[in-house]
Amino acid sequence: MAAWNSCRVIRRLGEKDLQSYGRSCQLDEVLKRMLEKDAGDS
Repeated sequence: MAAWNSCRVIRRLGEKDLQSYGRSCQLDEVLKRMLEKDAGDS
């Protein structure tokens, strides 16, 4: 998760973040796969 103009990293995305965002909005399956792939590259 990043914030401010300089986009500093605040914390790593967790499992809860991968399930939903904002006010309980669900992520679509394509975005979930992209995030999981990106997390595996780190």
